[in-house]
Amino acid sequence: MKFLSRIGGLIIAPKDTMRAIVHERRELTEALAVVLFFSFTQWMAFALALRHLITYLAEWRSILPLAYAWPPRLTSSIVIALGVTVDFLLWILLSVGSYIAARAFEGSGDFEITLLVLGYAYVSKTFAIVPLMFSPLMPLASLVASLVGCLVGLVWFIYVSSLGMSEAHGLSLEKAVFAIVLPPLVVIGVLAILSLVMLPIRIFMRWSI
Repeated sequence: MKFLSRIGGLIIAPKDTMRAIVHERRELTEALAVVLFFSFTQWMAFALALRHLITYLAEWRSILPLAYAWPPRLTSSIVIALGVTVDFLLWILLSVGSYIAARAFEGSGDFEITLLVLGYAYVSKTFAIVPLMFSPLMPLASLVASLVGCLVGLVWFIYVSSLGMSEAHGLSLEKAVFAIVLPPLVVIGVLAILSLVMLPIRIFMRWSI
């Protein structure tokens, strides 16, 4: 029951709940359970919503030959498996990046507490999951609402995880926010630079053929 109350508390009272999680040094398996549960739930709900949307558009079946060529259960299984795998890897990679950033800001926490904080922050997926519950009635509207929920959830993830990083590493809230958002921005920036560098090479290769 305490585990469930912590999950609810991260939505209702995130500051107090995250402080308790950090100072009680909850088991890392709890964070893993949060990541896997909310990831699996989101991607399962998304896969079911897609199936409901395809059924809803069945009268235009000729427009969707590829969708009907795939067995629905196989497609859903692939979506769920890939989604959960990506979410798990993002949890690990973001924890590594945020821990390095926190240490650069002279944070005092360890890597395990970073994993714990970011794992519990996956509760923010709730905002994307709830609209998908209405997919049997409103498949298209629920998917659109879920996309909006993803944006809200992203903001909430940054907020909740920043509270946790601030508490766990002894950082100001501003530095904690930077520790969360800086690693993804660095990766995006590096990829953008690589794309710009590779563009002239691709153009040259095309002209040389």
